[in-house]
Amino acid sequence: MRSRWILRSVAVVVIMLTLPVLALAQTSRVEGMAIQGDYIKDYTGLFTYISEVSNVGNLVYGELGNLASAGASPFDRSVGAVLGNIWDGRYGTWAVHMRQFTPNLGQGDVSANPAPGSLGFEVNPNTNAEVSILWQSRSFEHTDTTGVKNEDNGATTYMVAGRAMWQWQPNIVVMPVLKFYSYDLGTRAVAVGGGATATDNSLKGWQAGASGNWTLGTNDLFILGVTFAQNVVEQEVPIFAVPVAGFSPLTNGKITETFAPQTFAALETHVNSWLTLRFGANKGAWRRVKVEDRVNGKTAKVTTSPFSMSIGSGVKLGTLQLDAVLNDSFPQTLGGFFSQQSGYVSFAKVTATYPF
Repeated sequence: MRSRWILRSVAVVVIMLTLPVLALAQTSRVEGMAIQGDYIKDYTGLFTYISEVSNVGNLVYGELGNLASAGASPFDRSVGAVLGNIWDGRYGTWAVHMRQFTPNLGQGDVSANPAPGSLGFEVNPNTNAEVSILWQSRSFEHTDTTGVKNEDNGATTYMVAGRAMWQWQPNIVVMPVLKFYSYDLGTRAVAVGGGATATDNSLKGWQAGASGNWTLGTNDLFILGVTFAQNVVEQEVPIFAVPVAGFSPLTNGKITETFAPQTFAALETHVNSWLTLRFGANKGAWRRVKVEDRVNGKTAKVTTSPFSMSIGSGVKLGTLQLDAVLNDSFPQTLGGFFSQQSGYVSFAKVTATYPF
């Protein structure tokens, strides 16, 4: 019996050695703590605050993708690099990002949420601020088998964001955040004879919040924060299924989602020089969804208090850093063979980072 336990323990250690940290962990680090990247100092901030490009140093990263089930192919992959030493840095810092899918504005991947337009400056010795204006033209065109051409009816998408990093105490950094965004989701169908049918859809919203980043011990991190947010969808065609009785999907109307507020907390601890563990959660004090149907004049409201939690881990192998978002049941099952579940995926997402 004792030998079985020893063998099991050794197997667990081997599994943890394969865990895909530390300060340069990219999107898997942020998602593994169930927080929004604006509220933590991480190089993923460069996707929103472009001025970060000159501050993150030289690095190459690989988003190795998400995996829904065993045997499936990973999706949402990308490779990028930030290079500040080309031509000895005489011509600035250069960055390139190649993605499988186009993500939301300011996000490093398609599942989480640009053009140049960011400014960073030092307010005083204890405070830095970053302001960003991102703009994209998201146009598309597709002709179906009947000859009908489907295209965008307005492609402008933009976001205005700002945040500050204030060194309140020697071990506490306070980060207030403010964001506004707008997506034009309109569509236009042009028939073979030339007649066109256009619809207007849009997604707009705002967010305001703040977080405290505590340094614990030598380099562990605790984050606690709160955010208020609102999303408004205006639509003339059913593009969103709404979880409200009698309104699924909404064909013509308005959907307003309000968080007032949402709290979040996360811990990242460095177990040793190569292993990092992290977990975090967020919960809406209350979340209200209001649906207004212009077709029948009906209005409905649903109030909930949603909770979300994530866990993550990572290792440092020489200069290469690997991070993973773990399956929610990993602490209870240890994953893989020990889970005794067919098709079990231990690492839902993996990111690789190579700083130099």
